[in-house]
Amino acid sequence: LTLCRVREDLVIVDAAGRAIVYLSRKSANMDPLLARVETQFERVSKAYNFKPSQRNHRRGDFEAVPTGPSYGGGQQHVGNLKDTPHNRAVIDDYLLKNEDVINLAGFVDSVFQNAAHELHAEYGRVLESICERHPHVRRNFVNSVFAGVTFNLGPRAYTVPHTDHLNIPTGWCAVVALGDFNPDEGGHLILWDLNLLIRFPRGAIIFLPSALLVHSNTIVPEGQRRYSLTQYTAGGLTRWVECGFRSQKDFLAGGGQFTRTSQQRWEEGLSRFPTWSQWQGE
Repeated sequence: LTLCRVREDLVIVDAAGRAIVYLSRKSANMDPLLARVETQFERVSKAYNFKPSQRNHRRGDFEAVPTGPSYGGGQQHVGNLKDTPHNRAVIDDYLLKNEDVINLAGFVDSVFQNAAHELHAEYGRVLESICERHPHVRRNFVNSVFAGVTFNLGPRAYTVPHTDHLNIPTGWCAVVALGDFNPDEGGHLILWDLNLLIRFPRGAIIFLPSALLVHSNTIVPEGQRRYSLTQYTAGGLTRWVECGFRSQKDFLAGGGQFTRTSQQRWEEGLSRFPTWSQWQGE
């Protein structure tokens, strides 16, 4: 593995000149906000009633709470992920309605829009059209185009090698590192396909195509704490919209025909990634 110790922004470009991974360094004066968000994470960890599958899962052994609009993975209709009334109240009161968490999610969204405006616009189009068509669907944050969010509550959150195969493949998920840890000792992001080990300090944001790249984290030492806030959009939501707000099965059974081939859909998705020349303002 090649260690990337960069302390500025990092952009990884593919052979076609597309910026496929972006690390945005922590902005100045964010520490007070991050500390308040971390306090909310710790409150949720104590108040939330976790299922065993939320502490031991395919991404690792740490507390994880996903929420937001989704489709796929067994769901018959687009809708918000379900939870118990108690847990729903904990997530709403401590996180989704918390001003600091809202501000952090909105900050991530603004970085996303600035870095990849075409990709950001597509995420916004999908989420807004679903919420308009299905009023029962509730978005996590009004200031974010990402449909889903997972609060990784640790206490030492680190993932094993995996892909998030249900996310939009030609898109980004956004991960914010949180907690009290030394980024030189742990918490690094590993991109296995690219043979890269990336220093990932508290407050930094990484945007990556998590459905395509195998990734994981290094564990932080005992006594240190690491959390993360991850935002993403399920690929099933884009297919739901393309099928006229119904399942692909119902769409095809009703005589529907796609206007694009799978290859055309793939190429159009890739075209939304920013290019290096665009990144440099050319």
